[in-house]
Formats: sequence, structure tokens, C-alpha cells
Amino acid sequence: MDGITAIAAILIASFAIDRLVTGTLFVLSFSKAFNRLFPDPALAQDAPTRSAAEKKRTLLYFILAGLVALGIVVGYGNVSILAAVGFSTINPKLDRILTGLVLIGGAERIADILKWGVGGGVQRASGESQPLEITGKLIRKAGT
Repeated sequence: MDGITAIAAILIASFAIDRLVTGTLFVLSFSKAFNRLFPDPALAQDAPTRSAAEKKRTLLYFILAGLVALGIVVGYGNVSILAAVGFSTINPKLDRILTGLVLIGGAERIADILKWGVGGGVQRASGESQPLEITGKLIRKAGT
């Protein structure tokens, strides 16, 4: 494969992995046992619980994506992004690790990186503005 074809194949595979894992997590979310182990962050009452739930779901996403990416890299031994774009002196093991990481990254993140590299920065259209919440304690000293 030439460089452009390899990058296109990696992008397509990355997108497919992202959709497959996201779809799998969605289907699993209908299971009560799954929701006990990996609660929905949106349903958490407080910030620490929400943060823990988000971390657990993110970890599960990366584990599942990693397994699928590992299957692609091992199953198709000639899939290596650095060798395809011309880095022939790179260690093949390092190339496979990097290829796996790129596959796990997901299509959206790769698209953001490509836009940043080509367009000078990623610009996202913001939909609704989110409310600002400030928590804490304000103390005013007497005489100031």
C-alpha cells in the first residue's frame, strides 16, 4: 500500500472500530448487570460519582477498542502506518504499536488532528452554551 491508501485504510478501520465499540456499549447499556458495573455518568447525583462512572466507561471503551485494534494489527500483519508513509527504518514492533494506538484513537480524533495539521487549528461549532457553575466559599474580611 502506498502512504495515502494506508492512511485512508487506517481512518476507515479506526472509524469502524469506534462505531463498533460505541454500538456495543449502547447495546450493553440495556443490561441491568452492565449498568451496575458501569453506571451511566448522566444519572449520577454528584460530581465524584459522575467522574468515577465516566472513567469506568472510558476505560471499558479503550479496552474494547484495543481488543478490536489488536485483532486487526495481528490479523493483517502488513497494516503499519509508519512503513506505509515512508519510514522504512522504524522498528516494526513500534510501528505496530503506533498503528494500534491510531486505530484505537477513533475517527473523530484523527480528523481533528488532520484538521489541526492542515488548517492551523481545530474549530468546533458550539451549539448551546453551557451554564457556568461555580462552587466554593467566599470570605470577606472585615474592613476591606
